[in-house]
Amino acid sequence: MSTPAFAARLSLTGNAIGVTTIYLQAADADSLSAAYQEVNAALLSSALEALLHNAAQALGSGPGRIILRAREHGGELVIEVEDNGCGMDEATCARVFEPFFTTRPVGQGRGLGLSSAYRFVASHGGRIVVRSRLGRGTCFRVTLPLERPR
Repeated sequence: MSTPAFAARLSLTGNAIGVTTIYLQAADADSLSAAYQEVNAALLSSALEALLHNAAQALGSGPGRIILRAREHGGELVIEVEDNGCGMDEATCARVFEPFFTTRPVGQGRGLGLSSAYRFVASHGGRIVVRSRLGRGTCFRVTLPLERPR
């Protein structure tokens, strides 16, 4: 998927989750294209959509910012989804990748998005970590090898 196609997908994702502005900071546009050639593009898009949806929920109804960064570093693609929303405490951060864990009210969340993103990233030899501060926001960092382990 080319960088313009990725940006178009990002725009569609933003519309789907009700966020009008997602800032894309790609240090190396070719890295995005390379990553889409190495991994399942549909699953990567789904994982990013889950992270972006989570970020949008953290913003609530007030003004906020979501930044999506992508760069190549040491033979890996590093993608960060950062928001300046409500943030999470340590106990919540420790559980966010558990299937069916949600902080949403009953009926508003199934708790599958982040666990699915985690499984996708792990299945491609990557890592996903979260850092967050209550009242300050959250950053999810996805690291994927540009060459899949054999």
